[in-house]
Amino acid sequence: MDRPGVMWRGAFVVKPDLVVVTGVEPEHMENFPTLEVVAREKARLVEWLGREGIAVLHGDDPLVREMATANKGRTTLFGTTVDCDLRIDEPVSNDRDGLSLRVHSGSESGVVKTQLIGQHWAPAIASAIAAAGALGVPLEQSTARLNGIEPYPARMQPVRLKNGAIIVRDEYNGSAGTLDTALAVFSHLSARRRIAVLSDFSDDHRPPEERLGDIGRRVASQFDMAVFVGSNHHHATRGALSCGEPRAIVHGFSELQAGAAFLRQELREGDVVLLKGRCRDHLSRIYFSLTGPVACWTNGCRLQVLCDICPALGPQATCPR
Repeated sequence: MDRPGVMWRGAFVVKPDLVVVTGVEPEHMENFPTLEVVAREKARLVEWLGREGIAVLHGDDPLVREMATANKGRTTLFGTTVDCDLRIDEPVSNDRDGLSLRVHSGSESGVVKTQLIGQHWAPAIASAIAAAGALGVPLEQSTARLNGIEPYPARMQPVRLKNGAIIVRDEYNGSAGTLDTALAVFSHLSARRRIAVLSDFSDDHRPPEERLGDIGRRVASQFDMAVFVGSNHHHATRGALSCGEPRAIVHGFSELQAGAAFLRQELREGDVVLLKGRCRDHLSRIYFSLTGPVACWTNGCRLQVLCDICPALGPQATCPR
C-alpha cells in the first residue's frame, strides 16, 4: 500500500479469512501524514473479516492491538506480553548466522532457529507461528518449518562472496526508518571490519545536505569504513568527516560503477558489508558486480524492481548462495 484506499480494494479482491498485521511503521509518509492514518488503512483488512475470520495481531504495538476492536471474528495476539496467545522471549542467539527465539503457546514451548538476521524479524516470525497455530498447526511443526525459510532478496539478506566477505543486502527498502533497524543489527554482528555502502533514503523530507549529513555522522560512529555513492554523496562524506574520522576510511563516489570497482579491490575475508539505499538507486548492481560482470550501469533508472529479475543486468551476473 502506498496511498489511502489501496488496502480496502485489496481486501475486496482477496476476501481474506485470516489477516496478519505485524506492525505500523512510518512509510510512504507523503500520503500517510501520521502513524494513526497508516493504522486506519491497515485496519481495513481486519474490518473485512466475518464472524468466522481470524485476525493475528502484534500485541506489542498499541495501534495494531487496537484493531481487535474492529474484528467481528477471533483475534490471536502475538508478542512479548503475558496476555499474548503466542509469546516470544528474548533472542536465544542473534548474529549473522541467524536469529533464534524461544516461543510459548499455552502449555507448549520451543526454540525456533532461523536464517534471518536481526531481532527486528521477531514479530514476523512470531506472527507466522501464531497464524499457523490459529489454523491448527502444532507449535513443533511450525517452528521446524521456519528453519528452512531463506531471507527475502535484498531485505537484510546475507550473502557470502567467494573472497569470504559477507554482503548484507538491504537495498530494496530505502525508507529512512529502516536505517535504524539496520544499524541496530550491525551493532551485534561479529566482523573483521564493518563496512557501510549507502546511497540515499526516502520518507525523510529534509534537504539532502541535512539528511545525508546526519546519515554520514551516524554511520561514521559505528562502522570501520563508510562508502557513500550517488550524486549527493558529498553531503554524507562531509557529515562523516565532521566526526573526526580519518579520511582513509570514508569514501565517496558519484557513480555506482566507481564505488563497485573500489569495493572489488578492497573487500577481504571477514568483512561484513551493509548495502543499503533507495530502491530507485539500484544498488543491487554493486553487489552483482562483486560476483561477475554487470551490463547495466544506467543512471536514473525508473524501474521499481530489483535488478535480480531485470534482463538488462546481463547474463554473467550470478546470485550465489
